[in-house]
Amino acid sequence: MDLIKGMINPDESWRLGNADLIQEFATLLWVEKGEDDLMKKVTSARIVYELYQRLTGENEMDAMRNETIAKIAKWVKEHPKATKEEVSKELTKQITLFAKKVDQM
Repeated sequence: MDLIKGMINPDESWRLGNADLIQEFATLLWVEKGEDDLMKKVTSARIVYELYQRLTGENEMDAMRNETIAKIAKWVKEHPKATKEEVSKELTKQITLFAKKVDQM
C-alpha cells in the first residue's frame, strides 16, 4: 500500500539523479524495443566514472572538504563576534588540517 501511495504522492525519495534518469531511459528503450546499445554505453560510462572516483580518492576528498567547510561554518556560528584575526586564524587552522589529511591520502 505504501508503494502505491508513494506513486500517487511521490516525495523526494522518488526523484532520480541525472545518471539514474539516463539509466532508466536506456532501460526503457531496452525493454520496449530491445535496443541495448544505449544501455551498454550508459552502464559502461557509470562504471568507468565510479572506478575513477574510487581510484583517485575524489569521493574521499569531497567528504573531507565538506567536513572542513562544516567545521568552519560551525565555528563561525558559535563565535559571531569574532574579530577578523580570529576568523583568519581558525580558517588557517582548518585549511591546514585539511591539507594534512589530503597529504596522507
